[in-house]
Amino acid sequence: MNSLIKNNGISYAEKEIWHNNFIGISNDKTKITYVHFNADQPKISTIDLTEIKECHILKSQFKERDKIIRLQNLDLEFIYKTSNKPQEIINFFNLDEDLSEDYELQRIEKWHKLIFNAIPKQRLIKEAS
Repeated sequence: MNSLIKNNGISYAEKEIWHNNFIGISNDKTKITYVHFNADQPKISTIDLTEIKECHILKSQFKERDKIIRLQNLDLEFIYKTSNKPQEIINFFNLDEDLSEDYELQRIEKWHKLIFNAIPKQRLIKEAS
């Protein structure tokens, strides 16, 4: 895992590993790297935050017979500035793969805040009349 991350040429200001996942934000806060390690081949995504317009938390839940609400999926959705690029989704939790939660809600909120603060804000310039 470490060699895979070191070989991409990005130095990370912050990074985290949980279950079979890695996420990191580059020192210059312009790139997010996400790696999901599975049995076949690791899935690697590098997202250029200068191309991102918005980032949202997607949370799906279901109600058990005992009326307890359980988490099904927890994802970060990245919306690109150009509409011809499909959104990118990073999965933080999937009940089908992870049998128990491990602070995923706190983890995704932390990363959402880091990413939200790193996304370049559109500057509104008022033209002189």
